[in-house]
Amino acid sequence: MVKWAIELEEFDLHFKPRTTIKGQAATNFIAEFIPMNPNIPDQEALPRDVIWELHIDGSSNNRLSGAGIIITDPEGNSYEYALRFEFKASNNIAEYEALIAGIQLCRELGALHIHIFSDSQLMVNQVAGDFKANQNNLGSYKSLAGALLQHFTSYKLTQIPRAKNSKADALVRLATAPPESTLPDVHIEILDKPSISKAYSEIFALETPSQPSWMDPYVAFLSNEAEPLATITTEKVINFLWRNLYYRFGVPQAIITDNGAQFDNDTFRKFLSKQGTAIFYASPTHPQTNGQVEAINKLIKQNLKKRLEDAKGLWAAKLPEVLWTLRTTPTTATGESPYLLAYGTEAVIPVEMEVPSERVTAYYPETNATGLRLNMDLLEERRDRAHLRNVNYKQKVA
Repeated sequence: MVKWAIELEEFDLHFKPRTTIKGQAATNFIAEFIPMNPNIPDQEALPRDVIWELHIDGSSNNRLSGAGIIITDPEGNSYEYALRFEFKASNNIAEYEALIAGIQLCRELGALHIHIFSDSQLMVNQVAGDFKANQNNLGSYKSLAGALLQHFTSYKLTQIPRAKNSKADALVRLATAPPESTLPDVHIEILDKPSISKAYSEIFALETPSQPSWMDPYVAFLSNEAEPLATITTEKVINFLWRNLYYRFGVPQAIITDNGAQFDNDTFRKFLSKQGTAIFYASPTHPQTNGQVEAINKLIKQNLKKRLEDAKGLWAAKLPEVLWTLRTTPTTATGESPYLLAYGTEAVIPVEMEVPSERVTAYYPETNATGLRLNMDLLEERRDRAHLRNVNYKQKVA
């Protein structure tokens, strides 16, 4: 060791202990880099008579910006669209607007397999995940485009030279030409606001019936069930519980509320008692309990803001990732993740499938069920230990 110290002294090396990698940061990293749809079939193996081709181009000048879109169906029929933007857009944003509009048009026409052609190297590589998109709202556009592409059975993006995209480029020139020089028989559609400013229900309004998606329940809830309430009365709370809790999920064992007048009254208590549901009130003298919902909502909003940037309408698309992060990350207070305390076993995170961990490589279906049952038998003990750690943590920080 002394010899090594003498030999290395000339390099001015300093030892620093490795800092702890927080579970939250690790889980955020994993969630951010999960492939959006790893099961997309290879279009090379598909027959040519099922693939729709989409040629897009976007452009911006000092006065106007717009997009050109050409859709070719498997039979060879072409559909041409020209869009003019009533908002300020750079060339890159115009390219993304062309892509998003083209994708939505393909969905409306019933396409299941699409091949997208664009001369924008930046956009193609960003959507494919090869380039980062973190400037001028491009990350928001990338998220929106990626979410819309998940509705197709397969999709492929290809960068082509500008010379091979001349028809779409011609449509862009028509869209961005001064209004007084536009031919009277040329129809140009107007887009008055950026696509990323739309509400979630607007973005996903065009659904393909034959292609169910994990987003469908969220869209249905946001479109048909969620409703703003000017005043929250006991009657409205009861109606809300009937529609959104009892009818959908059955009778809960208990409900925890704050001490609002709409909850703390005889009418509401009689309603819950008749259904067989107990009610517990958060104590005003115990702010830790009284603010639990507000605290978790704050964490959810903080994580959503990190992923959404300016695309606020896409919060529902990112909500499952955020909830997954919070549920599978061990907390400082308990030392366990909420997922484990609920199910008795830690969740298998996606990175363990790409780089197999010990429990993945040692998985056997015959013994897995037995192990899960054993974990459930020991779950109460783990919950008790987590509770004791939580109490000890609170005493330390008090």
